Amino acid sequence: MTRYTMYVVGVLALAACDDQAKSTEMRNARATERTVAPTSPEVRAGANRLDTDNTGTRAEADNTGRNERDSDDSLTPVDQGNTPAEIVITASIRKDVMAEPSLSFTAKNVKVVTIGNRVTLRGPVSTEAEKTLIEAVALRTTGVGHIDNQLEVTP
Repeated sequence: MTRYTMYVVGVLALAACDDQAKSTEMRNARATERTVAPTSPEVRAGANRLDTDNTGTRAEADNTGRNERDSDDSLTPVDQGNTPAEIVITASIRKDVMAEPSLSFTAKNVKVVTIGNRVTLRGPVSTEAEKTLIEAVALRTTGVGHIDNQLEVTP
């Protein structure tokens, strides 16, 4: 009887292993079956273009000049200080900027870099009012000693 029991346990174990292998095989097959929507060559070619004047005409997105200008002494988010106080200041300004309902999407994406108690604001905004509002948000943040407002108004 013991030999028979061992035989049954062995068969059941093999069946379970086979079921698990089939399950893994089916999962892998489903993962590779995912399809990507086909795109035409025109769509792929236009993927890196922007409609700059909302007229349907397309222009290349080229930030080379701005990137070269900013490559020398300009602060970037990589320069952000890592002390707890600097992180709290940056997070607080970012949170308050995101909570402002009057700001455009572009304005909500400005760069905020804090080193010590000095805050640098960089990036494009749509209007002079947005520039002023973002600076005011930064100024009312606890721990801010100086604001370097490098925001650019770009309609």
